[in-house]
Amino acid sequence: MYIQILSDLLDFTCVVSPDTSRCVAEKKYTEQQAKKLFPQVFVPVCNPDGTYSEVQCHSYTGYCWCVAPNGKPISGSAVANKKPQCKGTSMHHTSTSAVFFHAFILLHIISQYPTLWTEQVRRRQNRTRTQSTSCDQEQLSAKEEARQHKNEGVFVPDCAHGGLYKSVQCHPSTGYCWCVLVDTGRPIPGTSTRFEQPKCDGNARAHPNKPKDHYRSRHLQGCPGEKKTEFLTSVLDALSTDMVHAVTDPASAGRMLEPDPSHTLEERVVHWYFSQLDKNSSGDIGKKEIKPFKRLLRKKSKPKKCVKKFVEYCDISNDKALSLQELMGCLGVTKEERAKTGEGTTSSKLVS
Repeated sequence: MYIQILSDLLDFTCVVSPDTSRCVAEKKYTEQQAKKLFPQVFVPVCNPDGTYSEVQCHSYTGYCWCVAPNGKPISGSAVANKKPQCKGTSMHHTSTSAVFFHAFILLHIISQYPTLWTEQVRRRQNRTRTQSTSCDQEQLSAKEEARQHKNEGVFVPDCAHGGLYKSVQCHPSTGYCWCVLVDTGRPIPGTSTRFEQPKCDGNARAHPNKPKDHYRSRHLQGCPGEKKTEFLTSVLDALSTDMVHAVTDPASAGRMLEPDPSHTLEERVVHWYFSQLDKNSSGDIGKKEIKPFKRLLRKKSKPKKCVKKFVEYCDISNDKALSLQELMGCLGVTKEERAKTGEGTTSSKLVS
């Protein structure tokens, strides 16, 4: 990802007119980014004719280095707290070490300076001083802040139902997306991508709920007691079989999410299947996305009387969409309360 970021910073010729010099274009772009996002971002120095100055420095880190005519760092030329001697330096192609040096500069800035949207969220939450701020409240606050200050760089969160955050959040003006905890909106480290949406866990929470609490006493029409248990078992068997086929299929194995080692087999199956249905990574299975699930229920589950109202049974929020939490709950996949039962760490049970 970081090399991609560097490429984005260096390859400006595709978005500027041919008669605009590369250095001037990069300088203009990074100055804009410095104003909007990272105050300490590296801004190149250009000669009067628009070419790159052979010595480039980053005032915040104290590093200087030599560059080739195309502006790319020359391997081995970086020095700290002084300017390097660049005259006569061999202009070889940028090596891996030079790329990683550039990456170091960028990463150092990012690690030292929390992103603008994180700071915005913190300020807004400090102002409200409520015990918990819902996504809807934060969204309204962000929109008002953007309106008052006429600032396009303000991050406005995407919200799911019930005051939760969508598991994928994006900042349009930068092209970055990242995964969050859906109950707090807090970013999950290591998940950020640029110009594409990451695959996120739609049920990642700081304070997990227990799906069984919602469905323990919920009635599934035409499917009482033992029939319901038989039905849920048949559905999970079908999903498990499909997951095994997907894992062993070379064409799809590369797209499989890394399983959480703390999950039971049933939990892994449901997480996997949800990710297959949630094509747009919205954190909800919408009306069109749910059609394959309905087909699977009709073809591979029994008793058939349990199929008819099952999707409605799962949709406890009655919003015509299913969250991962709802799918886990209606399939009866819940972890044992191990501290109370003392049972094994891989057990799970079906709630009828």
